[in-house]
Amino acid sequence: MQPHQERVEDEHAELDGRIGKLITFTAGETFRALDVAERDRLTRQRDLMLKYRDVLAERIAAFK
Repeated sequence: MQPHQERVEDEHAELDGRIGKLITFTAGETFRALDVAERDRLTRQRDLMLKYRDVLAERIAAFK
């Protein structure tokens, strides 16, 4: 595997961990205590991170 391909796989794994933490956070009491605008920003961030992860997964699949 090429170095840039390894970096993409590392980035995918790191992003997956961050997404998991964000999903856990958005399911908790602290998230529900935030104002609506901040909850909306975090929700949009999560959705964009999921799309980004999907693109990285497509790239990884194309390597193989």
